[in-house]
Amino acid sequence: MNVSTLQKHIGKFADLVESIQGNTIAKTELKQIEQLLSPYADRTLKDFGDFLKLANTYDPNKVVEQAKPQRTKAAPKPKAPKLTPAEVEATANKVLNVFEQAKRLNHADMQNEITSVAALIDPLDKEALKVVILKITPGHEFKPSNTAPALKKVVLAKLKSMWDTAQRVRQ
Repeated sequence: MNVSTLQKHIGKFADLVESIQGNTIAKTELKQIEQLLSPYADRTLKDFGDFLKLANTYDPNKVVEQAKPQRTKAAPKPKAPKLTPAEVEATANKVLNVFEQAKRLNHADMQNEITSVAALIDPLDKEALKVVILKITPGHEFKPSNTAPALKKVVLAKLKSMWDTAQRVRQ
C-alpha cells in the first residue's frame, strides 16, 4: 500500500464523517490532509512513516547546526616541463632581442612586447629565470630568497625601465 491509497481512504472517511455527524469542519480538515499528502503519493507507507519520524524530531525552537563544508586544498598548479639548457638559452636570447628593440618601440608596441615577454618567461623556473636575467643584465646578483614570481617581475621591470630610459633620451 502506498500514500495515494491512504489519500483515497481519507477522502472517503471525510465524506463518511460529514454524512454521519454532519460535521463540515472535520470534513474540510480531512480533505486538507488528503491534499497535503499529494507530494508523497508514490511513497510506500513505511517510507512515509520514516519521513514522519524524522519530521517529529524537528524542533522549530532549536537552531540546527549545519555541517561546515570541509575546505579542500586547491589542486597544485601543474608544473611546466623542465626546459633543456638549449631551450632556456633560446628563450633568454628572445628576451634579449626584445630588450634591444625596446629602445625603438612606441608605447603600444612596447605594451605588446611586455605581454609577449611575460608569456615567454611564464613557464620558466627559478634557475631558468636567472639565466634570462644574466643575459639581459650581466653581473646581476641574486638574493637566495628570490622566488620565480619575483624574478619574473625583475625581468618585466628591467624591460620597462629600459624603454623608459630610451624615451627620456629621445626627448
